[in-house]
Amino acid sequence: MLALLFLRLAAYYRDFIMRAPNIAWAGFLTLSRRTVQRPENDPAALVLEAWSQGLMTGSLVIMAAVTFAKMRRGVLLHKLILLELVLATAHGTFIFAPDPVYGWYLASTAIGLIISWSLHNVIAWMKNRPFLGRKLSLFYIGTIVLAQPYWAVEIYANFTYFNNISLVAYEKIRPWEALFR
Repeated sequence: MLALLFLRLAAYYRDFIMRAPNIAWAGFLTLSRRTVQRPENDPAALVLEAWSQGLMTGSLVIMAAVTFAKMRRGVLLHKLILLELVLATAHGTFIFAPDPVYGWYLASTAIGLIISWSLHNVIAWMKNRPFLGRKLSLFYIGTIVLAQPYWAVEIYANFTYFNNISLVAYEKIRPWEALFR
């Protein structure tokens, strides 16, 4: 039964990608103007988005509950991990926002997700610091600090993209995300 559900969702996803309105073929691949909106006109896309957000939010809630249950007094690392999970949780609920609010809510909850990513990197540095020399440790945390201006611009680009203000910033900034992550 679960395999059939998975195959059905995969077919919906394939159909959604094939019908994506933002790609036009004119002899070569170009991006055309598109509006970003909640997938309410396409039930398959809505189901796929709701399932993916539900799974993400559910897993974050379970991890937060386990972290809370295992917390010890006076351990900063446990508090930071719990904060990281709580900040990311809200981003899995934007499918419930109606269309005029959809872009604002999505862009706003992405701020918490971005802060969560940065906090995750700081937590990783805290865990790895005992195994690193001083110079390597400074380089590690320095790269995290140097990436923060990119994330500020990414927040602006998300807001303009998901509120149909401008696609330019998003199209220019988004390809750099993998480098700064």
